[in-house]
Amino acid sequence: MYIDTQKDSHYQKNGGAEWGHCSSTTSKPLVDVRQLSSEDATLRFPSADFAVPTTLPSALFIFFSHPSIILILVGIASLSTGRLLSSPLLPPSLPHLLFELTLIPLTVAGWMLQEWSLHRFLLHSSLPWPGREIHAQHHALPFYHVSIDPPLLVAVWGAVACGAGWLMLPQPWVWTVLGTYWLMGLLYEWAHFSVHTRVRPRTALGKAVKAHHTKHHLKCDGLWFAFSWPWIDTVMGTVPGREGG
Repeated sequence: MYIDTQKDSHYQKNGGAEWGHCSSTTSKPLVDVRQLSSEDATLRFPSADFAVPTTLPSALFIFFSHPSIILILVGIASLSTGRLLSSPLLPPSLPHLLFELTLIPLTVAGWMLQEWSLHRFLLHSSLPWPGREIHAQHHALPFYHVSIDPPLLVAVWGAVACGAGWLMLPQPWVWTVLGTYWLMGLLYEWAHFSVHTRVRPRTALGKAVKAHHTKHHLKCDGLWFAFSWPWIDTVMGTVPGREGG
């Protein structure tokens, strides 16, 4: 997906110099592509996919048939297989087992902190760099659009994560940490994809994630940076005072 930022006045206003601040205007936010004429939508967002699903079955089909998600699933299966093959013939000692089990919530917590940090300091950085540009394009789109990271990004990110894991952790723990990390990546992709569709979340966490990210897009892109666990923003002080208190 690419947006011609020279032609897109919405991007110039919200993705350019003023991007990263709360809007003080009363103009209606760009939520649905139907707010634009077909000619305007084609000109501004020629590669965007606005065929968002409205039901859970259709959302699941679109999500799990996407090349990026298939790549993540293959990665999770490979890492899980590696963990099973690396298991000793005899059961591990209790301390080793407890330590390995502890690595799972630590990896989950690390992923959530990573989400907030990368979103806050890199994707919304005041410094111009390609990642910020791409993320600004995401914000310039109407809120309802198909949003899944491209396969190249998933492959490079996964390769870097695996390389770092193998350098820092011994077997069999490296398999557990990397498998958890890739699983969190899958959950993140689903959460972000589903938020930008018209599928109504059914769980309390799903509703909280959707409300949180919707406010980040439509109310203030300088707040509400967390995703998998929205309450991280409360700890980090990136929600309005009335919410954080």
